[in-house]
Amino acid sequence: MIKLKPENVLTINNEFKYCTDNILMKGTFCILYKGYLISEENNKNKKYYTIKSESSSTKHPQLKHEYEILTHLQKNSLNLKMTGIPKFSKYYHSINNKNYIIMDLYGYTLDQIFELSEYKLNHISVFNILNKILDIIKYIHLNRIIHRDIEPSHLIYTIEDTSDLFFGNNGKKEGKMDSNSDLFLLDYGLCKFYCNEKKVHINFKDNKKPIGNMIFCSIWNLLGIEESRRDDLDAFCNIIIYLMTGKLPWMNIKAKTHQEIKARIKEIKISISPLEICKNVPLIYNDNFLKIIEYVRSLEFTDEPNYDYIKNLINNCVEKCKSSSNKVLSNLIVIKNRSEDAEIERILEKRNKEREQLL
Repeated sequence: MIKLKPENVLTINNEFKYCTDNILMKGTFCILYKGYLISEENNKNKKYYTIKSESSSTKHPQLKHEYEILTHLQKNSLNLKMTGIPKFSKYYHSINNKNYIIMDLYGYTLDQIFELSEYKLNHISVFNILNKILDIIKYIHLNRIIHRDIEPSHLIYTIEDTSDLFFGNNGKKEGKMDSNSDLFLLDYGLCKFYCNEKKVHINFKDNKKPIGNMIFCSIWNLLGIEESRRDDLDAFCNIIIYLMTGKLPWMNIKAKTHQEIKARIKEIKISISPLEICKNVPLIYNDNFLKIIEYVRSLEFTDEPNYDYIKNLINNCVEKCKSSSNKVLSNLIVIKNRSEDAEIERILEKRNKEREQLL
């Protein structure tokens, strides 16, 4: 256990406390710490929180905007079933030379689960995950917002759902997540409203700078076109292929410089056909996912997506999987709390370093 140094322990407005050594995750613009209420400091069963911080002097602050987006989504003015929106407590401005959002503490990200399962998830689990992601995207869109940065590392499960992770041990490890597991979408700093309260859509623009993760962002984003609802769904399509095959055609590009890698990723993503993207998807599901990608690529800038059409194609894959002979996972093993498993920590640390080099 790390011995805490007094200078590493910070308080926020005399309400929350955290240690700068207790990092949950590092992002491009922020750092996530594990903290707790000062009033519960001596409580052995105290509740822990995620404390998301950014420098208050950063050129492009995002946390206040993220707080405003989350507030809008949690108001749920349309009385919809709220899906996948993280719970947050407060926003603090310019304390300890930082801005903060206090959020509930969550467990593994989808990216970490995929990493730990050696990039091989049970197909039923994949379809459950995809349905949950699609529900989240639909909820956000119905509230007039586009996310613009959907990727596996921004999707996270609750502590309860990831305290026990199951991996098959039949030659290859296979991850299994229950259909009742709660999945949440994080990182709303790049979100924007795609229409106003009168449902007047934003204008089409081009010559814009691409944003977000190049691996999972949409082709229109890479082309410098203003993003709309179709872009979130194009990122969703990339997640489909990633989870079904363990990789994307534009991953692991070799080049001398980071700029050359980015240029090559853009070249491949723009030129590759949906048929080529789906070539490694199991044949039984290939037609379904090909139809989803072709449908998303056919959407115009202001089009309202047909979420039910996409969901029906995913659910058809569920039926195909249930009727096939290779549907049961056997020889399951359980991996407990990741803080108690040095090997899991090593894998996740390696993955985070690789991601930081790509950003």
